[in-house]
Amino acid sequence: MHFSDRTYLTRGELASELGVTKATIRNWEAQRGFPQPLPGSGRVPLYKVANVATWLEGAEGDQA
Repeated sequence: MHFSDRTYLTRGELASELGVTKATIRNWEAQRGFPQPLPGSGRVPLYKVANVATWLEGAEGDQA
């Protein structure tokens, strides 16, 4: 799977793609402004890849 080939990813898929745990993603949501899962996505939260990519680009800029 390639990050850019998808429109939506589950938290587990996203964690795998980013090389972090699902808990890390939840922490990022609470503490670092990471995009929230789509409303109504239920027990398996779905994230819009474009929103995550935008956040990642901003996070990289913060480290420079």
